[in-house]
Amino acid sequence: MKVVINDTNIGLNLNIKAIKRYIELIGKECYFYKFTEDPFICADQFKYELVDNIEDASIIITKNLGKIINGLIPREFCFKYYSMNIDRTDPILIQVVEELGEEVNDCYHTSSITIKEIPDNVSWEILNIMQLGVQREIIALK
Repeated sequence: MKVVINDTNIGLNLNIKAIKRYIELIGKECYFYKFTEDPFICADQFKYELVDNIEDASIIITKNLGKIINGLIPREFCFKYYSMNIDRTDPILIQVVEELGEEVNDCYHTSSITIKEIPDNVSWEILNIMQLGVQREIIALK
């Protein structure tokens, strides 16, 4: 069985190209938005603008919410929240990681998304650990 984990961080932290590919493979539309107000500086003033080019995008959502979005994007349309619940054995996720290789990692170079092989008859879980000051995921056999 193939399992996707993050060797150098926790969570999927997929980059925008990987998110786009995953959404395409599950049969949904992708819409690209960029921050026009920096939410990290002024958290109460989230503002996004629809863009045509993935290279200009800060976020990908699965519904066109118009040219300008003021405020928070509903979670059901935001892949970042959805991705937290993707089954790490999801064949589509595995396909994306195999197709894109290192390109699946986030743009901040904080991820190292990899596929691990586990025997089918073994019980396992993903654990978050701290190792040498770095959080990472490991597969623990039960």
